[in-house]
Amino acid sequence: MRSQNYNLILLILLFPFEIFCHSIRNDGKPSLSSSSKAEVELPLIIAHRGDKVQMPEHTIPAYEFAMAEGVDFVEPDLVMTKDSQLVCYHDLTVGSGTDVRSREEFEHLWISERNITLNGEVKTIRDDWLISDFTLAQLKTLRIIQKETGIRPKYFDRMFSIPTFDEFMEAVHKFTFKVSSMDGKDKIVGIMPELKHPSYHNALNNNTSNQMEKSFINKLKFWGYSVNNSESSECTYNYTQIPCSSVVVQSFEPETIKYLHNTTDLRLMALFETTLNNLPYLTYKGLAELQGKTEFVGLWKELLFTGTLAEINYTKLTYDEEEIAALGGFIEPEKIVEYAEELGMKVGIYTIYSSWEDSKRGCALECTKESKNVELEYYFGLGVKAFFVEGVCESLRIRDGYFGRKNGGSSGARRIEVNKLIPSILAFTLVIMKIIFV
Repeated sequence: MRSQNYNLILLILLFPFEIFCHSIRNDGKPSLSSSSKAEVELPLIIAHRGDKVQMPEHTIPAYEFAMAEGVDFVEPDLVMTKDSQLVCYHDLTVGSGTDVRSREEFEHLWISERNITLNGEVKTIRDDWLISDFTLAQLKTLRIIQKETGIRPKYFDRMFSIPTFDEFMEAVHKFTFKVSSMDGKDKIVGIMPELKHPSYHNALNNNTSNQMEKSFINKLKFWGYSVNNSESSECTYNYTQIPCSSVVVQSFEPETIKYLHNTTDLRLMALFETTLNNLPYLTYKGLAELQGKTEFVGLWKELLFTGTLAEINYTKLTYDEEEIAALGGFIEPEKIVEYAEELGMKVGIYTIYSSWEDSKRGCALECTKESKNVELEYYFGLGVKAFFVEGVCESLRIRDGYFGRKNGGSSGARRIEVNKLIPSILAFTLVIMKIIFV
C-alpha cells in the first residue's frame, strides 16, 4: 500500500510541474532566430542532489523528478559503506538526514566524539553516526528524512532508503530507454557524480591506493561506459541498447582529479572552496597547475562575486599570506572565468538555491535581496558554463529566457512567473495528500 501511495503522490506532484516546465520550454532550448542558433552554447543546468526542492535529496524520486523536468545533468554524491559499496549520499554522517536516531539496533554505532581527517584537515564528529561504520545491508534499513530547509515537503519522510550507485544508474538508464523510444526524441540526461572524501575512504581500507576511484571506474565499466577513448561504450536497459549518458566526474581532492586524469579519459571537474588546502588553487599559479588536467573548475559561487579574500575574512580563516603572494595572489572575482578559459578550462559554480530559500548571495560583505533572476544573469554575463541548482524548472526558465533574449529570439517562456505558480501547486498537493491519507 505504501508503494502504491508513493507512485500516486509522485504522479500528482509531477503533473503540474511538468505542465509548467513544458509550457516554458521548446524541446529544452530557447527559441532563437535562425541566424543565431549555431552560435549559442547554453550553460549546463545540473540538478544539485536531484530535485531536492520537491523530494528528499539523493533519492531515486529526486533524480527522476530532475530528469523529467529536463535538466542537463543530475548529480549523485558518492560515499562508501563499511563494506566498500558506493552509495548516493552527501554527508559522511546520517544523524540529520535519516531515521537512525529512532533505531535502537544502531545505538552501538553512535559516536559521542571522534576526530577524522578529511582532505588533510581534522574534523570532529559529535553525537552522530558515520556512514562508513554501516554495511550496505544495515544502511539500506534506514529511511531518509527531508531536512528542515525552506518549504521542502516532509510528506515523504521514511519512504525511501539511501540508493546505491547501481540503483542510480538503473534509474538513469530507465529514463533514457523511455525517452529514446518516444517519437524519435533523443533527450539524454548527463550524470555528474562527485567522489566525496576519497582519501578518507581509502585510508579506512588499509590505505589501499585509490580504492574508491578504482571502485567507481569499475562501476562505470559495469554499466557499459568506456573510461578511455580507445574503448567504445555500450549501454543497455532491459536488454536493449541505449545511448550512454555524458559523464563528468567531480572531486574536491586535487589528487583524485590528477589520478583520474592520468588513468582515464573521463571528463573532470576539480572543485574548490575556501579551505586551507584549497586556497593555493585559487591563485594565478595554483590554478595554472591544473591546465590540461580538468575540463571544468567548480567553485563556490561567491568567489566570483564577493571574492576569495572576502570569503576568507568572513570565515575567519588564517592562511600563509607569503605563500599566496608567491603564487601570484588570489584571482580577482571578475577575472576568474576569463583566466580559467585562457588556461583551457570552463568554470562551474555551486550552489544556486531555490528562490524560496536564502540565496546566501553577498553575505561575506552584506547579504543582498536580489532575485534568482538577477543572480543567475550576473553569472551568465561572466561566462560561467555550469550551474549546480536547486529548483530546476525556474533555473531552466531563467537560463532559456536570458539566452533567448540575448540572441534575438523569444525567451521560450510564457509570461508566467514560477514564484506565482508554486503556491498554487503546493496547495493542490496538500489537498490531494489529505484525500489520500485521511
